[in-house]
Amino acid sequence: MRARIVLFDGFDPLDVIARYEVLVAGGQISGGALPAAASAEGSREATPVGPGPALCATAPLRPGRADPAPGSGAAPRPAPAEVLAA
Repeated sequence: MRARIVLFDGFDPLDVIARYEVLVAGGQISGGALPAAASAEGSREATPVGPGPALCATAPLRPGRADPAPGSGAAPRPAPAEVLAA
């Protein structure tokens, strides 16, 4: 099985890390492959919505080739101060 965890700017780090841990554990039990982080743009760094580490997508999304592609949750970015002041 090929699994891709979808990364995008504004992702929630806990959602990505939790999905990765579950998929790795399942792969170890079943002898399956490890999941990879992917983005629509291919290999790149994605920044989280709040404090936390940026993560690197190492694979492009390939909907026809990967089995599941669980997306991560996201929270809206706070509006810049100049937008709030207008």
